[in-house]
Amino acid sequence: STLGIEYSFQAGKVSMEYWEQAKQGNKGASVQMGWDIKQNKES
Repeated sequence: STLGIEYSFQAGKVSMEYWEQAKQGNKGASVQMGWDIKQNKES
């Protein structure tokens, strides 16, 4: 199986988005996370 991950880095913020794999094997729900490094909190 393959896992696709995309990372973005800019101006003190980190964000990540990935897609779960659905039971049928296709692209499932999007999951997003982020962190504001300058403010030390989730973004």
